[in-house]
Order: sequence, then structure tokens, then C-alpha cells
Amino acid sequence: MTESLKKKIAGYSAMAVAVLARSNAADAQVIYTDINPDHEMQGWHSNYFLDLNNDGIDDFKFNFLFVSSSSGGSSWFYDLNFDVIALNNNYVLGNLNYPMPLDSGKKINSNKNFIKSGVLYHHEQEWGNYAAFEQQSGKWTDDSLHFLGLKLEAAGNIYYGGFD
Repeated sequence: MTESLKKKIAGYSAMAVAVLARSNAADAQVIYTDINPDHEMQGWHSNYFLDLNNDGIDDFKFNFLFVSSSSGGSSWFYDLNFDVIALNNNYVLGNLNYPMPLDSGKKINSNKNFIKSGVLYHHEQEWGNYAAFEQQSGKWTDDSLHFLGLKLEAAGNIYYGGFD
């Protein structure tokens, strides 16, 4: 596994900070939630449930899945998948099946496109006696720091925010 891929896995598995703001500009307020300590997803298949507003109801689910196999030592395959699912009436900023990475300072509002779930990062690689194959997909394939845009509905209010 390359150093770049190891960094991506570590970055995606270290859950850090979420920030929300009410959708009505007249009511605008920021709610900052620090997940302390940071949560690191471990194992071949792990999930992390995020209760963004601490109301006891999970708002988002993050899935990490790593599959590896070998065929008698002549070929090797691995598949890494990291995705997010918005639970209840919540959404993730995205397009089709891909959540969009946001740079710091970008606005999130009702004019954006939101989806219920999507692949943050997917990487598969295969080696064999006769061929080698590698493919990455998702919008989160570089090493830059991005935010995940979120839309949360709670107690009849809509909040927009970012998750790092």
C-alpha cells in the first residue's frame, strides 16, 4: 500500500469536527461540535455513526470496507471503499453518487445539490502474473483537506454545515 493511500485512509478514518448554521440568515448561528477524542475507524469493516446535534439520534453513517484476497500467490487483489449515508431527513452535498469536497470558506445553502448517500473514496488494485490494474474513483482522491457539506433537519429547522 502506498504512503499516499495510507494517508488517505488515516485522514478519512479520523473523524474530527462538524460545524452547522441555521438556514435562515436572520436566525444564523453556528453550532460547533468537536468529536473529542477523534474517532479512528479500525478493522476490515467498520462504521461510525455521527449524531451531529447531540440529540441522541444518529444523523450520518460512515462506512469503511477493505477487502483483500490472493489466488495461490499468483495474483493479489484489494478493494477499499469509504462512503457516507445520510440518515433520516438529512443530506450530503453531492452530485449523483459522489459527495462533493468543499474548500474552507465555501458557502453551503439550499441552492446546492444534496444526495442521500455516496462514495467518498474508492480504490481497487490487482496484480497477477500477466497484468496489473489500479483504479480510483470518488471526488476525494487527492491529499488536500476538504469539508463534507451537510444538510441536517432537526426539530423542524434546517441546518447547513461542514464536516472535516
